Amino acid sequence: MKLLTSFKAETAYSQIAIFDSKLENPYNNWTEKHVAQGFSWREGSVSFKTLLADSPAKISVYLTEKRSMCDEAFRAIEVPFKVRNDEIIEIGNIYETKRVGLPTGNYSLTFSSCLVDNIEHIDLIFRLDPSVVFKILKADKEITITVIYVTEAE
Repeated sequence: MKLLTSFKAETAYSQIAIFDSKLENPYNNWTEKHVAQGFSWREGSVSFKTLLADSPAKISVYLTEKRSMCDEAFRAIEVPFKVRNDEIIEIGNIYETKRVGLPTGNYSLTFSSCLVDNIEHIDLIFRLDPSVVFKILKADKEITITVIYVTEAE
């Protein structure tokens, strides 16, 4: 697994967003069903529900060839994520983001989150996979929808 970047960011409004930097309106609205499944997704943009609200988090971004998640994860979710023309993606919250370059491709994006000394550690793991499906890999008590997902957001 190759570490692309690691940084600290606030989990503003209990979420972390990953999106194509060229999107005009990159942040997703959440419905009650999105909250229950732990993510809000649309083509080019996904937001994940974090374990802590408005708290500092350590975010690590990886590129790998194998399915992976943190062994200590409380929550892990896998979604498709497409990168077009070696575009830059952005990762962060509504106040600040970090820009990361990824090669063109259809990725599986795994969000994996755990707590270490009351600090949320979030791994965002990109793996080339043209056939990825939406999947809750590990659910904590806040994730109540684990089978049929809402895969559209505004």
